[in-house]
Amino acid sequence: MVFNRPIIPAEEFAQRVDRVCREMAARDLDCCFVYGDEYRREYLRYVSNYWPIFERGALIIPRVGEPILLAAPEGEEGAWSG
Repeated sequence: MVFNRPIIPAEEFAQRVDRVCREMAARDLDCCFVYGDEYRREYLRYVSNYWPIFERGALIIPRVGEPILLAAPEGEEGAWSG
C-alpha cells in the first residue's frame, strides 16, 4: 500500500531532532519517547515522518546518538530511514 505523503528532507529532520535534543539538555533529560498511533500521529510524524496507520509506533530520541524508530511489522513499508 502506497500513500502519497510529504517526506521530510533529511536536513529538516535533523533540525527537528536537534531542537528536541537541545530542549532535553535544558531539562536534563537523557531521552525523549514520542508515541503515535492512527489517532494520535502528529508528534511522531513531526520528528520521524512515520505515520502509523493500523498500528502503534514510537521514536526514542537519545540526547546523544541516533533516534530509534519502533514500529510493528505492518508498518515496515511506511518507515523511512535515511
